[in-house]
Amino acid sequence: MTADLWFYLGNPFDNVTKNSFTLMNLMATDHHDKLFGKAQTDPQILDVYNNFVGAYNNFKNLFVETLELSGKYQAQTQMVEEKLAELSNKKIRRWDIAIQQFFEDDSPEYKSLLPSFRVPFQNGAYEERIKEVKALWRKVAQFAQLNTVEADVKQFAIELENLRTKQQGFEQAERELSQNLELARIELAAQMMIVFCKLKIIYIYDLKKVETFYDLQYIRRPSTDSDKEK
Repeated sequence: MTADLWFYLGNPFDNVTKNSFTLMNLMATDHHDKLFGKAQTDPQILDVYNNFVGAYNNFKNLFVETLELSGKYQAQTQMVEEKLAELSNKKIRRWDIAIQQFFEDDSPEYKSLLPSFRVPFQNGAYEERIKEVKALWRKVAQFAQLNTVEADVKQFAIELENLRTKQQGFEQAERELSQNLELARIELAAQMMIVFCKLKIIYIYDLKKVETFYDLQYIRRPSTDSDKEK
């Protein structure tokens, strides 16, 4: 089978949208609206439309849901990052100063509380820094004179961990939704190919009419060096 024939057997709606849900949304919406308009006056096109619209609606709903969830995830990530910035710039400094009111920074007590000084609270992965705050909470609880520090560290640790847990929940949900959206994209591309074939049958004696159902800028095959040579 020649390469040219393989080209005609390919699904352009799938090929051009493999890496872009946004492009599929633009292309499918434009196609849907053109198909819907013609379906209002042509029973043959109405039948084609009715078989297509389910896959279209499924993709659109998942696409909108993905955008919404992505916004929530980004907002939650910003909240986590702002909380960690507060830890780095304000909280650890205040805790350190409060601890030094009772223990010099070269004392055994201080070393047991902040063995690496402020560094672990200002650098490292999210989980490592959260772990350091929780560990400090447990350690300051062993010194009665640090009860005020303990209360503040405890409250901050709880708030930070809750923010991180919620962020990870959004991250997992976004990943699963993206997988479902990809399946919906594949199905929609298949249904668009079916519509294309049906339109060619309907307009077999006037194939130029098929073009009126598409915005060709979305599906034209990009020119290659070999194309230019022909």
